[in-house]
Amino acid sequence: MTVDEWPPTPPEGYRFHDLEYNQPWYITAVLYLWLVGVFVGVPALVIGVHGPGSIGRIIREVLQPDTAREWGTYFGWIVGTFGVLLVGHEALHALAGRWFGLRTKVRIQYDHPLSWSPEILTYGEFQSRGESLAITLTPLVGLTAASIVVLVAGQHLWLIASAAVIALGNSASAIGDLGSAAVLWHLPDGELVYHDEDGRRQYYTPVR
Repeated sequence: MTVDEWPPTPPEGYRFHDLEYNQPWYITAVLYLWLVGVFVGVPALVIGVHGPGSIGRIIREVLQPDTAREWGTYFGWIVGTFGVLLVGHEALHALAGRWFGLRTKVRIQYDHPLSWSPEILTYGEFQSRGESLAITLTPLVGLTAASIVVLVAGQHLWLIASAAVIALGNSASAIGDLGSAAVLWHLPDGELVYHDEDGRRQYYTPVR
């Protein structure tokens, strides 16, 4: 296979597979329920662990700045928290890809000025369904679990608020990863996936 060859020649024992996948209605329903559960579950966890008044205290102390100094602290907190969320999520995709021997690349997914985000491409080798699932779901499992541990163990309101925002934001934004995982889950046994550095994807299925 040359560097510019697309799609790559199938490995021995495989053939090209042009995937035709229409997301079932029940997957769409589950994803909507996931979002509802995230936006209900994270605040409920804060209340359950830190008491009924914890949400009110966070709103008063963290989310309602008054003085210039408090506004500076608030904006610093916003930038830091969402920086951890964004960088942490994409870094975990990259680490999972590297674990499986893949190359990684950062690119900006841009649709219009109000819709853009960085994303990590993992490419350069044939990936099994299990490897692809692991790369896809590692940020959801890893970052959400870590933030929940901090949320439960933390005592400082700013730390609790940060952990809650990261847990909620990471779990909600992972809905795209969950949709991709649903596609991967429905692939035939033994299926391989290949990504290139331009984001193109090709599927390969075993010759029966």
